[in-house]
Amino acid sequence: MRIAYLFMIYPMAVQPWAISDVRALEAKGHTVDVYALRGRQRDHEETVGRYEVSLPAKAHPGGVTVAAMANPRNLPIALFVLGLILRHLWRRPKELFKSLVLLPRVTEIAARLRRDPPDVVHAFWGHYPSLVLLAGTRFFPRVHRSLYLGNYDLTPRPFGLATQAAAIADTIWTRAEVNLPLLRQLGVPMDNVTVAHRGVPLDLADRPSPARIPSRICTAANFQKEKNIDLVIRSFAHIAAARPEATLVIAGDGAERPALEALTAELGLGERVTFTGLITREQLFVEMQRAEVFLFLSTKATERLPNAVMEAMLAESFCVVSRTDDIAELIQNGVTGEIVDDLAPDAVATAVLRALDARDKTEIGSRAGTLIRTRFSNAALMDLYATGWQRALHGGSFITAAETSPRSVHSRGGAATDLEASAISESTDAYRRS
Repeated sequence: MRIAYLFMIYPMAVQPWAISDVRALEAKGHTVDVYALRGRQRDHEETVGRYEVSLPAKAHPGGVTVAAMANPRNLPIALFVLGLILRHLWRRPKELFKSLVLLPRVTEIAARLRRDPPDVVHAFWGHYPSLVLLAGTRFFPRVHRSLYLGNYDLTPRPFGLATQAAAIADTIWTRAEVNLPLLRQLGVPMDNVTVAHRGVPLDLADRPSPARIPSRICTAANFQKEKNIDLVIRSFAHIAAARPEATLVIAGDGAERPALEALTAELGLGERVTFTGLITREQLFVEMQRAEVFLFLSTKATERLPNAVMEAMLAESFCVVSRTDDIAELIQNGVTGEIVDDLAPDAVATAVLRALDARDKTEIGSRAGTLIRTRFSNAALMDLYATGWQRALHGGSFITAAETSPRSVHSRGGAATDLEASAISESTDAYRRS
């Protein structure tokens, strides 16, 4: 298949999973044409180099964008999309403004797809990229329209054209079961919806694992307030008081970094805390493998099955995490990690110290790794996408939410009897069944 993949920004250092999606499809022999609505970012060259991404000029807006907007043959596209924007977003000034700014690029992409139609056009996000899908109903109607409506698209308020985009999408994808009620509230046709848990590249674990560093704790996140890196640091202060040998590695970057570094100094943690800055996915995975505990305390409303937690599980670290929507799909207390409900620093510290002292922490890490390998593979995820598109293109029924509902993971008397690979694999097989 030839697939047009629509992003807001590509590539993004903090969204390596987007790069993994494209690579997984290409590895299966599909052709992927990437289109970003926004231009190259300040760190574009650095990110391209870090992830070895190769992109044609058409992947980003440029002089051709202006020419496409000025081309009289493209005027019907521009007017059609402009009408949708004005009709549905006039009460949402912020979305209205952004959509108008992006209109030339949307027109350019739609004109390219009209001139040279792919098999599938997929909107990686369900907000502004969906403007291209809406244009497709008029200007490339035979192209399969695929829409992702995920965490950021549904919480706290969906994009003003989300309902219209969902109504014209041939296939709709979402990341977690918890999103299904939100989709129903939007009036999304559920027969077209597939729950596709985002996966991680399993080849991260192909290299020999480094030795664990005793009492090493790791966390990773984009430095936003809701990610609660400050809480991780305050909790570590309690851990450090009980374990003088404990160390903390904080991977990531963002606007909060100066305040977080100041807090580390204020608490007298000094060289026991390391800020890595932005590092490659492979480098982060090594840090996760070295850590005995991966600590993730986000309370962000859009958090669903966090990628960082899945990668730490693949690294077989003992994961101590906050309770977020659908986190129980990943973490079962005493089986694949521990969920903490009390986020007071001393309570978090107690949970981490308990994990460090757990006699079965190696077994818990191993079970966590098995779960990711059997049910959260990025290659399997993109197989699911490709299978869904191919079935729809050939007139078959689409893969429904019920068909991909994951098997629950249970613990009986502390033993992970339902976490055997053969049982979990049934869920992955259902994803691929055609």
